Amino acid sequence: MGLWLFYSDDSPDDIEAACKAAEAVLNTQGFTAEQAQNAALAAADLTDETGLTTPNSDAVSAWFNAEDAALQCIFQLTGEWPHQASLVYTDEEETDGIA
Repeated sequence: MGLWLFYSDDSPDDIEAACKAAEAVLNTQGFTAEQAQNAALAAADLTDETGLTTPNSDAVSAWFNAEDAALQCIFQLTGEWPHQASLVYTDEEETDGIA
């Protein structure tokens, strides 16, 4: 269904604003949330022995730039850094609080 901050105790309105900030970064960098998250997850599965350049590194960077934008947004709105929060993308209607 879209982006959400997992492990965040912030208000739904603040999380929605943060996800919009993340989506803006992804759009600017030319990736969908699904593309960027999939690239980041694939990169996380690489072993040190591969000796390869990270595939889709631009998409991986976009994902982490988007997550940083979301966390910075929460900090600006609340004055507290969301230490446990993580940006996630899901195409399901509802998944344990992810909307």
